[in-house]
Amino acid sequence: MSEQESRPTQAGGAAPEEFADSRAQISIAEQRTILLDDARKHRKHVRAAHEFAAQWLGKLLYVVGIGWHHWDGKRWAEDKGGTRAKAAAMETLKAMWGLALGDKDLASDVMACSTASGVRGVLELAGSLEGMCAAAADMDADPYLLNCANGTLDLHGLELRPHDPDDRITKVTRAAYVPGARSELWEDFLEQVLPDDHVRSYLARFFGVGLVGKVLEHVFPIATGTGRNGKGVAYTSVLHALGDYGGVADPALMEVVKSNPNAPSPAFFDLRGRRMVVLSETDTKIRLSASVLKRLTGGDPIKARALRKDPIEFLPSHSFLMVTNHLPELPSKVADPAVWSRVRAVPFNVVIPPDEQDPRLPEKLELAADAILTWMVAGLGEYWERGLDEPEAVQERTSEYAEGQDDVRRFVAEQCETGGIGDTTTVLHEAYKDWCTAEGIYRRDQLGRSAFADALARLDYPSVKERRGMVHQGLNVLREALTVSKEPMVELPPGQRPAAVPQQSPKPQTSVWDEVADAPGIMLL
Repeated sequence: MSEQESRPTQAGGAAPEEFADSRAQISIAEQRTILLDDARKHRKHVRAAHEFAAQWLGKLLYVVGIGWHHWDGKRWAEDKGGTRAKAAAMETLKAMWGLALGDKDLASDVMACSTASGVRGVLELAGSLEGMCAAAADMDADPYLLNCANGTLDLHGLELRPHDPDDRITKVTRAAYVPGARSELWEDFLEQVLPDDHVRSYLARFFGVGLVGKVLEHVFPIATGTGRNGKGVAYTSVLHALGDYGGVADPALMEVVKSNPNAPSPAFFDLRGRRMVVLSETDTKIRLSASVLKRLTGGDPIKARALRKDPIEFLPSHSFLMVTNHLPELPSKVADPAVWSRVRAVPFNVVIPPDEQDPRLPEKLELAADAILTWMVAGLGEYWERGLDEPEAVQERTSEYAEGQDDVRRFVAEQCETGGIGDTTTVLHEAYKDWCTAEGIYRRDQLGRSAFADALARLDYPSVKERRGMVHQGLNVLREALTVSKEPMVELPPGQRPAAVPQQSPKPQTSVWDEVADAPGIMLL
């Protein structure tokens, strides 16, 4: 296929016809005629592959790196295991055999293909023919098309049109798009679990922008609160309405650190084409990988591989929501400002009393799927007008979360005092490491000396070069906070060498303040 004929992989609101493959300009009947003419020019597996393509054109499609798909009237559904494609190949061979009477060459061709390996060979060849194959990037390529149960919705103009195989869409919502649809049950539920209408509106805008198949907001909301507060019912109801576009991922996805980049990555592979992905609730705290968080909330291409498949590369189409009782750990070493610019803590503070809980509520809300989808579309409309616009409650909870996860901030608050001449980076860093050990913070999560100094600078304690070293003026370790078994490092004047230290028995453990007090030119205030 020429460069001019290739379909764009992404567009911001382009007309649907711009995504149509050039083959759409040729009727299916004409394409089948061409394939049948080509079939007569070949023998055995190649001939059978052309016959197969002529028979199943527009019904089966091979997607490179993923496998066979079949058109089910609404979307190109994945043919997992390839069972439909194999059955179709055998049906084609059966039809060819019916035409082989008196044609020895055709009979020979059919016999050559009528084995398990022969069928695989036919499918392999057919999957490379014009009209029967597509790149993974060609599927679900228009981020502003949402395939609904009752048609394909253009999210720009909210125009609903019939399903079309040329759109190359592999997902479909469970809900139908019904303009104006409302559910009193859904609205009452949201008012109960989120009495702050600003937070409710924020959640609607977030789920609304999640309908778009591209990353418009580089954020990672975390719905948090103790149990029995409705957050689980809320996200399961949304995912039910979204159907194929929604999914639940294992929270371990955020902890992945792979040593082999070519290893299978089914968790990442499953993100392809999703619009809303929820990281399910956990019973215990997990430690987020900042690098993975940036990767999954950014807009950079994702390279992933399913088991026994070739790797594919795709642009992220999903928005993330973590739902958890316990906020995940983000140690200072990994949680830089770029991470906290993405994290949003959404508080679910209401606890539903046992006598007010309805065990059938999730089932009832499934019947409101159409209204929930329409609610999300309305949220998208509000997003176009004002953006996400985080409410005060979300901003405050996020700030509390960030401060609680900032190891250096906690160290300063618990182990230091302000005023006075200030301690050197060395003294402060040694105290910080001892405090981390006492707090159970692993060494891999502790900041090195340079990063620690930078973190203090962000807290308005920059370092200044003095004779005794780099000093953070106005920040001192509490005298009772630290004991060390080695003397603090003291910078010597230029050209002066350290004096030889005679061998002696180990000194008893002393306070670092005793050592500093004995240093010349230092006065404790």
